[in-house]
Amino acid sequence: MTSLPAWTCLVLAGVLLGGFSDVTSTEDRGTLAGTVLDAGNERAVPGAEVSLAVAGHRRITDVDGRFSFGDIDVNGPDTLVFRHLSYDSLRLPIEAAIAGSVDLDFLLSPRPIELDGIDVTANRRVREEARYLADVSSGYFWDETDFQSYVGVAMHIADPLRYSGKVTNIVEGPDGYRCIVIRARAGCAQMMINNVRVNTEVLKNYAPEMIQSYVIIDPINATTLYGTGAAAGVVVVYLKGR
Repeated sequence: MTSLPAWTCLVLAGVLLGGFSDVTSTEDRGTLAGTVLDAGNERAVPGAEVSLAVAGHRRITDVDGRFSFGDIDVNGPDTLVFRHLSYDSLRLPIEAAIAGSVDLDFLLSPRPIELDGIDVTANRRVREEARYLADVSSGYFWDETDFQSYVGVAMHIADPLRYSGKVTNIVEGPDGYRCIVIRARAGCAQMMINNVRVNTEVLKNYAPEMIQSYVIIDPINATTLYGTGAAAGVVVVYLKGR
């Protein structure tokens, strides 16, 4: 194992769970990947935004909490920033270029929101997170104010999407099943609720009135963010804050 590069300021007490994995320096190029975990239970945190503030590169963690900047050189000075609606933000400075391939675990501290009923402030946070995901994914943001008139005729959480103009088809099946097709012949889009991947059957447990926002991500951008499992696109449903 080679010596660590000069960006040792990234190693902060209580931030790294597993320490450094194998760090190689066979090339001058440096890449960064990692897993974002809940500091309380060490479970994966999907849907967290990971960005390099100076370089402007952004990634969204997948269902396993994983992210990777691929073959992008990670050079300092820069700041690695982690954001998620349910967690405190985390900022880690990178002082110099990373040499080799680095894979780390990062812990985020939960930020529970205790609210009675529907709260306007919580809804604003949900809307902001949805807008941010739509921005970094080049996705389509559809807010309650846009689809509210369709909720009254909707029988299922996916039904308002028929009027979004961004969905090719919705195939209905038994037991609340909905196959949402974003692009013809692409198959069923991956479904997420509050950035957590779910089976489409789970959607029947939520009433259309509970929806704050949708983010519809086309197959190309969805594959870039979430991997080949999202090759048919992704629909992220954000529930109202409670």
